[in-house]
Amino acid sequence: MSFLWEMLYQSIYVPEGQIRPRREEILKEPNIEKYLKNWGRNHDHALVALDGANQPVGAVWIRLLNHENAGYGFVDDDTPELGMAIMSQYRGQGIGKHLLSEMIDFSRSIGYSALSLSVAPHNKTALQMYEKNGFKKVYQDEGGSWTMKRDL
Repeated sequence: MSFLWEMLYQSIYVPEGQIRPRREEILKEPNIEKYLKNWGRNHDHALVALDGANQPVGAVWIRLLNHENAGYGFVDDDTPELGMAIMSQYRGQGIGKHLLSEMIDFSRSIGYSALSLSVAPHNKTALQMYEKNGFKKVYQDEGGSWTMKRDL
């Protein structure tokens, strides 16, 4: 479980030249911690990528939130929000692409009709991966982040 919290922290996009917020502070923010707090409910699902020594190197997770507890990528009460991160030294090796594809297939297999997420448009690598995997922009929030949705 602590690995998922680390991945949540790593998933927070920080533009180049800006200082990453302190882990202890940002993960306690209500708008951030809602993605993992009390993990293990019926609609919480995660996939973790392991290296050759069975050490976790990345993860993708989905959580169903509702209108009263909406996250940054919220579209409706029936669409889980997706989060994802790969440890920096393992990026660019196709791990994220594989995890995303597996989570899309898994989500479809358990009956979800769509997935949503939030991404900073300046995070070109992530944005391109999501677009290549069928996610489409739904709207842009006041901070500039895009909410994207993929129908399954």
